[in-house]
Amino acid sequence: RLGVLLTNETTAAVCLANRHANVRAAAVAGVEDVRAALRQIHSNLIVADPARAGEFVQRRMIQEFLRVGPRDAPKQWRGDS
Repeated sequence: RLGVLLTNETTAAVCLANRHANVRAAAVAGVEDVRAALRQIHSNLIVADPARAGEFVQRRMIQEFLRVGPRDAPKQWRGDS
C-alpha cells in the first residue's frame, strides 16, 4: 500500500509514521526527492508540505510515486534475512 500525506509538519509526520512497522516514510519536496526515496528506502509513504510545493509539483510527485508502485522493504531491513 502507498500513502501521501500533505502537512506543514513534515519532519514530525515522518518521525511518527516511521514508528509503525512496515512504514517507510520520507519527506519530499519535488519529483527527484520522490525518486530518491523510492530508490533508497522503497518508500511507501511520502510526506510533503503543500505550502512549499505548488499544485503542479504535488501532482507530479504523486504521479511518480504511483508510477513506481509499492515495493517490499530492502532485504537488509526485513526480518527474514
